[in-house]
This record gives sequence, C-alpha cells and structure tokens, in this order.
Amino acid sequence: MTKGRVLGQYENLMAPTVYMLRNRAGFLYVGVTNNMNRRLGEHLDGASSYTARFGPWSLVWMVECQDFQSAITLEKRLKGWSRAKKQALIDGDAEVLKRLAKPGSHKSESD
Repeated sequence: MTKGRVLGQYENLMAPTVYMLRNRAGFLYVGVTNNMNRRLGEHLDGASSYTARFGPWSLVWMVECQDFQSAITLEKRLKGWSRAKKQALIDGDAEVLKRLAKPGSHKSESD
C-alpha cells in the first residue's frame, strides 16, 4: 500500500482503492472501489443509496492497494476502527494511531 492521498494526487484511476468520505455533519464513510473517479462521481451525484441520504460528501483519504482482496480486507479493518483512529489516519498522525492501537485505548477516545 502507499500512503493515503487526496483526489487528484493518485496515478492509477483503476487500481483497487480504499477511501474515506466525510459529510458536513462529520460522518465518515469507508468504501472500496476499482475505479475511484466513477465511484466518487456516484457518491457526489447521489447514485449511492447510503451516501445520497447523508451528503454532500468530500473525499478525505484514500490509498491504492496491490489487489482487490487486500483492499477489501483493509476496508473491513477500517470500518471497525473508532472515529478517533480514522481521524488520526486521515491526519497522518502516526503517534495518535500508535496510541489508539493499544488494547482498550479506544474507550478513552470519543467515537
């Protein structure tokens, strides 16, 4: 995997990609796609039933993976993370990520 990047800074639009969107209320959506431009367009146009209800959305983080199975595995892992841990990933804050990776640490963070 490569470091998370924002739209416009990635090389391969067809690579298996895990991404996070944020809406105005601060909700985070984690997804996976093999075509980031198409999928982001679907979210922004309201073609995705879940995100259509809570939009508009902004792309806040993404990472290209070696293969689709790796992308799905990462997506599932991120969906299990606390809001604080996802935010640390978005911010690129390795220290907070390390602290939140410790067992029981999520209980002290606001979700």
